[in-house]
Amino acid sequence: MLEAEDAIPMMLPLTAKEKELDYFLEICGGFLMTGGQDVSPSVYHAKKEAWCGSCCELRDEMEQYILKGAVDRDKFVLGICRGIQFMSLSWAFNGIRNFLMRQMKTAER
Repeated sequence: MLEAEDAIPMMLPLTAKEKELDYFLEICGGFLMTGGQDVSPSVYHAKKEAWCGSCCELRDEMEQYILKGAVDRDKFVLGICRGIQFMSLSWAFNGIRNFLMRQMKTAER
């Protein structure tokens, strides 16, 4: 399906370097946020509890930057498992309503 649209899937490097992430935000038409470790409680302004699994703060920082940048540029974002949890948690405090409105507007195109 991606190939039919001349899309090329790629894995981004794990980094919080904004210059590198800005490059991908410019060249990519959309982003898939996948499963993996738990979302760090710092994303939703909570403390880490004993029951919390392993987290990757660098990944959370990177994905927050990518998510905000993608929304600001009207790019598509899809979350699977941890990805949708991350999107929900990070935007619950930062404007989920605006995010959803932009996504619906883009989908209408």
